[in-house]
Formats: sequence, C-alpha cells, structure tokens
Amino acid sequence: MLFRRGAIGCFFDAIRDRLTHFFTNSRNTPQSRDANGVAYESSVPAVEARMSRKTGVDSESLTTAIECAGEAVLITDGNGVILYANPAFTAQTGYARKEVLGKTPKILKSGLQGAAFYANLWDTIRSGKTWRGELVNRRKDGALYEVEQTIAPVKDGSGAITGYVSIKRDVTERRRVEREVAEHQSRMQASARMAALGLVAGNIAHEIKNPLTVISGDAELLASMYSAGKWNEKICLEAAERLVRNAERLERIVRGLINLSREGSRDPFRCVPMRTLMEEAIELCRPRFALKGVRLECPTPGPDMRVECRPTQISQALLNLLTNALDAVSRLQDPWVCIECADDEDAVILAVSDSGCGIPAPVRANIFNEFYTTKNDGASCGLGLSISRAIVEQHNGALFLDEDAPHTRFVMRLPKTQARPLKSNSSEACAP
Repeated sequence: MLFRRGAIGCFFDAIRDRLTHFFTNSRNTPQSRDANGVAYESSVPAVEARMSRKTGVDSESLTTAIECAGEAVLITDGNGVILYANPAFTAQTGYARKEVLGKTPKILKSGLQGAAFYANLWDTIRSGKTWRGELVNRRKDGALYEVEQTIAPVKDGSGAITGYVSIKRDVTERRRVEREVAEHQSRMQASARMAALGLVAGNIAHEIKNPLTVISGDAELLASMYSAGKWNEKICLEAAERLVRNAERLERIVRGLINLSREGSRDPFRCVPMRTLMEEAIELCRPRFALKGVRLECPTPGPDMRVECRPTQISQALLNLLTNALDAVSRLQDPWVCIECADDEDAVILAVSDSGCGIPAPVRANIFNEFYTTKNDGASCGLGLSISRAIVEQHNGALFLDEDAPHTRFVMRLPKTQARPLKSNSSEACAP
C-alpha cells in the first residue's frame, strides 16, 4: 500500500521536518565532493550534528529510528546527489552506503520506466509537492524488484528546496502473490463459465430451432409469391417483420453464448443500457426456465437506465444468479423468478428474487465462499456466487443477500459511472 497517514506517514513527516533544519543550518559544515566536484555531506554524525543545531531536537533518537526502519530511506541534495542511505536501503538494493554516497538514484534505474515517467516525478517534487507511486528498480546484482515510493522536497527557512527525502518499500513478493491470486480467480471464472455454458447448451438448440423455422418459412413464402408474380403488400410486410424479429432473437442468443464463453475481465468499460444486459442473460436461460416450468418475470427497464461496466462480466453475474434461483425453486409448487431493475441515485439496483422462502441462517455465512454448495447432485462447483461477487466488486459495486426480503433475494448494486483512476504521480531513477 502507498504511504498514508499513520505510523509510517508520521515517521516520514518527522524525517522531512528534521531535514528542513538539516539543510537550513548546513551552510558552514565541511563537505565532501563527488567525482564531478559536487559537494555532499557524507557522514551520519554530520547529519546528526546538523539536525541538532539550533533545534533542540533529539537527533540521536531520530537517527536511530531511521537507521532501524524497515523501509529504505534515502536523502539527497537538491540535485539528486545521495547524502544518506539507511541500512534498509542496503538490504533492499544490495548497495552499501559508501557505494552510493555522492551518486544519484540513477544507479537503480531498471529501464522499464520511460523519460515521461521521470519528467513527471521531477516536475512534481520540484514544484514543492510530494510524489507517490510505484516503479520497478534494479538491484546491484541485476535483479528487478517492485517498490512503493514516496518522495518529498525539503525546504530551508526561506522556503527554497534544498534536498529530497525518499522512503521505499519493497512490494515484490506482495505483487507476486496478488498476480497469483488474480490468475487463480481467472481460472475459477473460466471453470464457472464453462459450467454455465454446459447448462444452457443442452436446451439452446430448441431455442434456436424455433426462430430458424420461422425464418425458413417466411423466406419460402416470399420466394413463392415472387415466382407466382402475386405480391401482397400486407403479407410481405408481416413476413419481413417476422424475419427481422427472429433474426434479432438469434443474434441475441449467439451473442450471449459468445459472451458467456469469453473471459471479459480485460474488456474496456462501456456505458450500456440495462435492458441489453438483461436481455442477453435472459435469452440464454429462458429455455431452461420453460423446460422446468418456472415463470420468469422481467419488467423491461427504460432505455435511459444505463451503467458503465464490462457487459460480458455483468451478464455472466446475472446469469449465475438466475441459474441459482432456477435450481432453488424448480421443485416448488407454482415457482417463479423475478428480475428487478431500479434507479438508486448514482447507482443501479439489479435484483433477482425467487419464490423460495429464504436461505437458512447457518448457510448465509458461507454462500459467497468458493466451492461452497448446497446442491448434492454434483452439478454445481460452488463458484457462481463467489465469482459473481468478485465481478461486481471489480466494478466498485456490491452483491449481497437481502435478509429482510420475504423471499430469497440477491441484490447487485452497480455504480452508474466508474471512478476515473488518478494518473500516477509515478517516476523513478534520477529521483531519490
């Protein structure tokens, strides 16, 4: 996580505040010079001496804290020349302190960040602002590692920037675990999609056959009228309308099958009518509802009700909820499933209710867990709800069970628009 308020944030501020005194009172202290003749302060005792002068601050305690910190701390002058590095920096990078004094953080440059990245970083800190971001650095042994980094300017008494202080946290292992978790979730979603596809495929042939029969019949009708030279405008118009209507139905079914088989997590967010999302999922599961004698109620939302989303994923989540509801009530007397869609200020509510009497309390705590299922027929892998919740949360929404509803009711709350991520103030190298 990036450095925030709290222990690390306060520690960072303390360093920066003390360094203000460090640079403000540095004018008469003997200095060393690097290979280019640039002066720099090279010793920890000298750093302590500068910080203690005129401030009354217990600089020894502060220096001990920096020396013992788990995060790498780097201090440079206004030109980016390294004045100080703590032991954690050595552990993180492989460079001993004496190897980096008088040099710049370019020694850590991995080549994976471009010139624009560094320009943004320098523009930020030279303007007096704090920069926070992530980047990939290179250790002394050549190995790459990922860091979360915070850099802040240090100013003298007149407000002029005289140096910079940076804290770096190695997040390589955490990012590796996050990538493994994401890959695991992707595999689970693929498994659930294939399971859902298998459920609808067995009944979809009949759903496709009906519109194909209508299209074939109307095409033959128009062909025979043409051959006989006997055109009836009303009959032709009605046949054309049926052709278009059934072709559109086929298109929805095929599109739904394609979307169900796709992964979708890399798709761009698009503003889509809720009507379209609902129609695609309904077309796929309608045959199963008809086969099992379950009434499906789905009022059509208005054309202006839209949501910014990855359509494929939301349709998949809705299909999972519909499939679960169907399986839950198919053996009840007069079973029904209802889809609700409502406006909720800056969000859209999409709910699936069924004629069931609710979910027992002992089961509620586990229904969103991976591989948890109450079905004993081996037809469920127990991933539908957990994956649906993950999809909705990736959309900054929420999926939950409405425990106050008289029947079983699952609710998706989706924001109408996705928050735009702020462009990272990120950068690296020539920066501390």
